[in-house]
Amino acid sequence: MSNYPITAHVKPKNNPHNLDLAIPLPATPQDVRESLKLLKVKSLNDIVVVEAFDIPSSNDNLSDAISTALSSLRGTLSLDELNHLAIKINGLNDDELYIFGAALRAQISCSTVGEMINLIENFDCFDVQPACSEFDYGDFLVNVDQEITSEVFYRLQKSENPADRELTAYIERLEECVDKDAYGALAAKKENGVFTTFGYITQTVEELPTKYHGIEDIPQEHRLKKPSLMETLRCNRQKSQEQNGISPQSRDKGEPSL
Repeated sequence: MSNYPITAHVKPKNNPHNLDLAIPLPATPQDVRESLKLLKVKSLNDIVVVEAFDIPSSNDNLSDAISTALSSLRGTLSLDELNHLAIKINGLNDDELYIFGAALRAQISCSTVGEMINLIENFDCFDVQPACSEFDYGDFLVNVDQEITSEVFYRLQKSENPADRELTAYIERLEECVDKDAYGALAAKKENGVFTTFGYITQTVEELPTKYHGIEDIPQEHRLKKPSLMETLRCNRQKSQEQNGISPQSRDKGEPSL
């Protein structure tokens, strides 16, 4: 399991000039209750999240990427969503953290906490290559091309036909003249890719599927406060619709999916 805890700074709603309090996330309801005592408030409804950031860890590059994304978040911050995000991040393996870091550096789907959660649910929609510059990517592509054509190239080299052997010599001369910077830049332009400190990232779909719709999608065990009656009714209605085969797109129209 990873270790990239998020810290949320909170203040009492009715006394915003009071000293703010740092709450490490992920947290449990009991942890938060202890924090509320220090702020002299009764419930989470009485506090507001001022900001959030990631605590530096052994991977400073990833911690900085998470903190940068969190500091740029728009809208009201929800402690429940931040806690759910922290739990999701801490459940990522090394490969997933690599994709997550690259996506954050490329500023893909990270303008709200909800977008960051949905991003984690859609790692299969991204491809990350070990290249941090146009030259690196150009060199990577040349190596891939050479590997794919290696068997054919070897047969041409060993051919009894002099024209075949001359062709391989010509190809080798061309390879020595390849501008890997230009080659990588051209490929990135065609693929709409972005170079980051985590590598070269491309999105394999035009638009990410919406797998996280809002706080109602957060499991109860990740919540820091009990859902309101309206949230509970909405969640139960959504589950009922899903069980009856009603798609998210047709809910608003009241039409069952085909």
